[in-house]
Amino acid sequence: MIPMTLGEIATVVDGTAVGGTGIDGDVLVDAPAAIDSRRVAAGGLFVALPGENTDGHDFVSAALSAGAAASLVARPVEGPQSRSPTSRRPSRDSLATCTTG
Repeated sequence: MIPMTLGEIATVVDGTAVGGTGIDGDVLVDAPAAIDSRRVAAGGLFVALPGENTDGHDFVSAALSAGAAASLVARPVEGPQSRSPTSRRPSRDSLATCTTG
């Protein structure tokens, strides 16, 4: 995984970096992305996907508590985030870039 700032991730997914300390986008994500809040690595990116039965946005808090550096979301949530409301699901290419650099 190539470390990326929240601002760089926002650029890749055509979103906006929100939150963190100092200038938006300065949060460093230096671990892989995860779609399960129980499997997020410290420093990783939690990708909040909507599902048939649950919405990943409901688990952002748990992911942050587990060590996620930030979240990739479609609507406002707590904590540092790359928000791309124009797409309910990020493209596979965007996710591949965020997880592999």
